[in-house]
Amino acid sequence: MNTEIIVDGVNGYIIPPNDLEALIKMMFWVMENPDKIEKIGKTNREKSRRYHIDTVWPELMNYVI
Repeated sequence: MNTEIIVDGVNGYIIPPNDLEALIKMMFWVMENPDKIEKIGKTNREKSRRYHIDTVWPELMNYVI
């Protein structure tokens, strides 16, 4: 179900299940590319704002009233 949330290379990386070699390669890649990981973090922080209570609450109230 990760692919429903994670867009590979945009807001995270998908590693095949039970693929230790792929995991190790990704871990080394992450250590060698901190700038790209920072960009992914920024993308996720921006994306998470739409789930903040100040954003969600007014939308929910439209359904109650």
